[in-house]
Amino acid sequence: MVDQTSITQVPTPVPSLIDPTSPPAPFTRPDVVLFFEGMPASFWHSAALVGDLEAGDVMIVVGTSCAVAPANTLPYAAMSHGCHVIEINLQQCLEEQVPIDSGDGGRPVLTYGNQHELRQFQTFLQGTAGTVLPALVSRVRDLQGQLDQDCKDRAAPP
Repeated sequence: MVDQTSITQVPTPVPSLIDPTSPPAPFTRPDVVLFFEGMPASFWHSAALVGDLEAGDVMIVVGTSCAVAPANTLPYAAMSHGCHVIEINLQQCLEEQVPIDSGDGGRPVLTYGNQHELRQFQTFLQGTAGTVLPALVSRVRDLQGQLDQDCKDRAAPP
């Protein structure tokens, strides 16, 4: 027999904001690719554009581990076309890791050329995206202002 004096009073439940009689909301899937899923068509469209990059173009890579293929191959493909890649990250990964396909005898996923040659197309900016990106944008604007002023100075009559 249970002693009624030792049982604590259970408070009345708080009313729920969800009506248990209504049908459940449809599942909302996050905009991510899960393991063993194919990449969406938009990724492959973007990947095809990498082939159009050339010297003078810039690709900014922000906050990545460089560990997930095929996305990790895009910066290397861009560099092999002469595009400069700016990596903004807490730890540098592009310089140290060429994408490797462990299921293919440990060979690079794609052949891009000598990794040492590709390093000339890399800039690493260490820090968080929230800190580095605003500073980068500010610097680009400053340089654009200097270029604009130089053009005005050259165009002005002596």
